Amino acid sequence: MNEIEFLSYNHIIDVFSVLIIIGCIFIFHRARKIYMSKKQMPLEIKFPLYIAITHFLFAILEIAQTIIYIVCIECRKNAYNIMSHIIGVILIVNLLLGATIAIEVWKILKNNFEVNFSWGKKDYKLWLMALTVSVIFEFGDEYSQLFGKELFFIRFDLVISFVFFLVTIYCLIRIHIRLNKLDSNIYESDIYNSKKLKFYILVFCFQWVSFF
Repeated sequence: MNEIEFLSYNHIIDVFSVLIIIGCIFIFHRARKIYMSKKQMPLEIKFPLYIAITHFLFAILEIAQTIIYIVCIECRKNAYNIMSHIIGVILIVNLLLGATIAIEVWKILKNNFEVNFSWGKKDYKLWLMALTVSVIFEFGDEYSQLFGKELFFIRFDLVISFVFFLVTIYCLIRIHIRLNKLDSNIYESDIYNSKKLKFYILVFCFQWVSFF
């Protein structure tokens, strides 16, 4: 791929990035309105909000990556590689957050608890965990050799992503099964909110299918 084709490809991504930013701003505005009115952040809002934060950062960094490549001619290679690693971290954080919240939804439904949380003062631990794991796998050795044979190579960032993707799929299936078993007369509002969450998680999974 020559430089013209490369820049054309990046400009197409930048157009989609702008659309992503607009969509994320809408989600931020909606989440703010709900929090200001209820002083709570239900999971059916928290899930798209947290995913939107990572998408917003991803889109901003994608645009910045193209600008750096065009402007910083002398250091474009190093700067572009650094930005690529940061984007990789954001993508893994996105997947870890989605998988973790999917696990939490399944646990709540399994125990017949209400799917409704406050803003979450301890949610920083979730972000810290996701960020730490992402940095370890993104900035670690790209390949690891096992058993001293060249035949066995593992991209650990891809492995951890695929594992959490499978976990999310499993939780989605369990959520679907559990929703069909709940009594609609007792858990009517929770079933409605959980179905919205199930749809969000399904869209989230479709988003990640293209990466594998």
